[in-house]
Parts: sequence; structure tokens; C-alpha cells
Amino acid sequence: MAVRYVSPILVVLFFVGILKVAASWLFVNRLRIREVSIDEHQRNQVLRIVKMRSSELSINTPEVIFSGRGGFAAFAAGIVKPAIILNASLLPQLSELELDNILTHELVHISRGDTLRCWLLNFLRDAMFFSPFSRILLTRYLLENERLCDKEAVKLTRNPKAYAATLVKVGRLLLEGREVKLGLAVSFTERKSDLEQRVVSILGGLTNGREISAPLFMAMLLAVFAGAIIYLGIIC
Repeated sequence: MAVRYVSPILVVLFFVGILKVAASWLFVNRLRIREVSIDEHQRNQVLRIVKMRSSELSINTPEVIFSGRGGFAAFAAGIVKPAIILNASLLPQLSELELDNILTHELVHISRGDTLRCWLLNFLRDAMFFSPFSRILLTRYLLENERLCDKEAVKLTRNPKAYAATLVKVGRLLLEGREVKLGLAVSFTERKSDLEQRVVSILGGLTNGREISAPLFMAMLLAVFAGAIIYLGIIC
């Protein structure tokens, strides 16, 4: 009985998810069209780092879009062909080492397929709109995923202290510019509390045992969803 009521909702949520994919593609394409010009030396520096780290991660070299928009340092977006979007206004204030840290982090996201995974997890979260636990679980998972990407990036850069310092510096630059980061896609910096936890984790203050894997997160959401269906079947 409950399935009869839930099925139409799932169909609607599926189409909402498709619309989100289309909106993401349009957003990235708009950033591509409005890409700003930067110093040739800086552009070559960025592209060289991206090519080097992509080779180390055994992935195709993604497109890099230099954006004039504020509110973020860098993020990966796109499901079929992910791209890295960089805040061009921050580039003059970053050293080559700091650029390497930022770009490596985003490339790790791409190598792990996080842009597609985030879409799937958000779809599951939307399907669990009636449960506040789905949002809490997703927030927790995203933080743990950032920590995991940080650790994978540090394995490549081999300088955890410099990496942690880059996180703090980028957070400070965005705060000084009174910029609010985008809520879309996977961004290099997070909320202040999350940033602090990531820095502590990078420097060895947190153990791996607290991480939530994507399969476990999906299983937890599906378990809650199945429980809700059974409950609705009993009362309907």
C-alpha cells in the first residue's frame, strides 16, 4: 500500500535529480564562457601542475576553468567530464606549493569519481526528505570524504604541514574578502568548524576509524528508507 504513494514521489525526485545534473552542466558551461584572462605564467603553472598530478593519479587531464566569481578557492564539477574551476582572483596570492596542494585535492576528488558520487548521495538524501537523519548523515559523510581526499593529496604532495597551512591560508583569504563559498560541488575549503577538523586530521590528531565510506553511507540511508517503507506499509 505504501509503495503506491512512494513510487510517484521517487519518480519526481529522479527527474529533480536529472534537472540538477542539467543545471550543473549549464553552470559549468556558463563559467567556461565567462572565463577570465590571467597571466600567462600563472596559467602555464596551473596547467603544468594539473598535468603532472593527473599522470600520477592515472586519470585524463581535466579542463581547468579560471573563473572571475568569488566565494570559493577551487572545486570540481561535472559528471561525465569533470572540470576544475579556480578562483582567478586568488591566484596572485598563492605560491606554487599552495597551488599544488589545492589542485591535487581537486584531482583526487575527480580520480575518486566524487562528482558523480555526490549526485547519487544527494539523490538518496532527497529521497529521504522526510527524515532529518539523511541530512545529518550526508553532512557527516561529506566531511569524512574531504578528510580522505586530504590524506590522499598529502600522499602525493608529501608535506602535511604545508598542506594544512594552505587550508588555513585559503580560509583566511576568503574570510578577509568576505566571500561566502559556493554550496555547489566539491570545494577545497569548508565551514570553519569543518576546516579545523580537517587541519587536525591532516596533522595526525584523528584516527582513520572515524571515517564513513560511501557504501556504508548508502547502506545506512537505504536501511532508514526501507524501515520507513515498512512503517508506512503497517500504518496505511
